[in-house]
Amino acid sequence: ESNWPQKSRLFDESGFVTLRNYGLDSWALLRFPSFRFRPAQSDSLHFDLWWQGRNILTDSGSYSYNCSKELDDYFSGAAGHNVVQFDDRESMPRIGKFLWGEWLKADSVASVDLWTKERKWHASFTDYLGGKHTRRVSLESEKWLISDEMSGFSTAKLRWHLEDRPWRLKGNVLESDDVRIEIRSAGQLSLRLDRGWKSLYYNRRAEIPVLEVLIESAPIEISTEIQLVK
Repeated sequence: ESNWPQKSRLFDESGFVTLRNYGLDSWALLRFPSFRFRPAQSDSLHFDLWWQGRNILTDSGSYSYNCSKELDDYFSGAAGHNVVQFDDRESMPRIGKFLWGEWLKADSVASVDLWTKERKWHASFTDYLGGKHTRRVSLESEKWLISDEMSGFSTAKLRWHLEDRPWRLKGNVLESDDVRIEIRSAGQLSLRLDRGWKSLYYNRRAEIPVLEVLIESAPIEISTEIQLVK
């Protein structure tokens, strides 16, 4: 359907939801665990953000079915998505090149009616080793707010794969000319601006900036505030 991003919709069987912010001409797409067939990637609770046709927070893509294990792990795993990674492992163990074990099941998935009425949405899961992640998305004035509640780990990483443009990191604030991203938490964490990969076409990849949040305590709640400047 050509205009599917124009409405907020929950695709329960496919495992994703689109959330629309009409005032800012932006929309988000999130993945949640709902597997009827073998999952292709370990990307549960991935968050994609689009603004005026620009992919501000992005997925890394698939790249290639015939590449090194390092690249395959990157593009199909947590490192290539806007998710939380517990203890440098995947939320589902790999049991082959195209297979994942211990498929995730959602603990909760909010109805899209909640977004329509209150501009809020959430989903959560608990993985096979007890790592729990709840992601809440809401709108406040001209800001997207993502709250990540996490427990059941020793260390963790939260990654935001960014639009390929100049970014400046100062303390807990990341800025470009018209986007401001602020990370807040009462827990212990550190931020760094790293480089990752994005593949728009098969067997082709290009470097992109990645904001990586290193988390050293659990349980913890981290708030990511994204302000889009008109």
